[in-house]
Amino acid sequence: RQMCIRDRVYSDAVQVGSGSYTTDWPNYNEYQFIRPTEYTEDISSPYFGPPTTIFKTNNFTGPVPTNKWWSSVVWLRYSSRIFSNPLAYEFSSSGLNVTAQHYLIDYRTVQGSWSWTDFTINGGGMSPEDARLDKYDDFSVDIKMSQGTKDVTAKLITGSPFFYLTFNNCSPVITFDHTPVYSEQIDGTIITDNNITNGNFTGDTIRTYDTRGHYWGWFAPAGTQFQINGNTMQITFPAGQNWLVVGLLALGVPDAWDNPPLGDFSSLNEIHQLFYEHAFAWPTETSGNWY
Repeated sequence: RQMCIRDRVYSDAVQVGSGSYTTDWPNYNEYQFIRPTEYTEDISSPYFGPPTTIFKTNNFTGPVPTNKWWSSVVWLRYSSRIFSNPLAYEFSSSGLNVTAQHYLIDYRTVQGSWSWTDFTINGGGMSPEDARLDKYDDFSVDIKMSQGTKDVTAKLITGSPFFYLTFNNCSPVITFDHTPVYSEQIDGTIITDNNITNGNFTGDTIRTYDTRGHYWGWFAPAGTQFQINGNTMQITFPAGQNWLVVGLLALGVPDAWDNPPLGDFSSLNEIHQLFYEHAFAWPTETSGNWY
């Protein structure tokens, strides 16, 4: 068996121990790969290389990881799709797009995919200028969207059905991708459905879903007002509070879609109650021991 090694010598080589790296680009075309269009913003060259802007906040210091499940946020103005299992996210100029993954299973692999955008979360009156890495640890990442004095920080955790948000100088506005929006209290009392398109509830939790089968729980400080008008939900926190937790309660099976309540979820109240008992435990650090 033979192995061929192409040998080239570059100028501007920097020696490090027994190896070296070059600060100059290869000057022949076969190593020039054109970037996808979405990668060219804020990057001086259309060819692969370090971006001119690393999207991180002043709170983040130290080396910037580029091999994490969320790493696209540091080299794109917003992000590509971020898969955290079972949820998936995408930061955009409209806010944070959220969905639940659907899985393709064959005899060797399990593959998650972006199903559709269930909803977009943003701060009222806010058009995010970008999304930036704020901090991370073994299983979670904090990503901040901002415009002027308004900002929204999302804590995403791989393997968790919950994600966590804080809002500064703005209140949450959620735009659902599909109507009608079904919403209920934790005991199943209807707030909105296909006949009632506007509704209000004051409390600390509700759930929403549509005819495509993703059930979401919304958890907030006591006294929070949830106001639904058509495909928009506005959330008003009580004085001194600014946080929101969202969790995926359940997935309806495909043959039950377009027929709410989307299959046999007679225990949905109990599921919602179980999530309620854990949603308010806000993670501050996630870590694992590696052996």
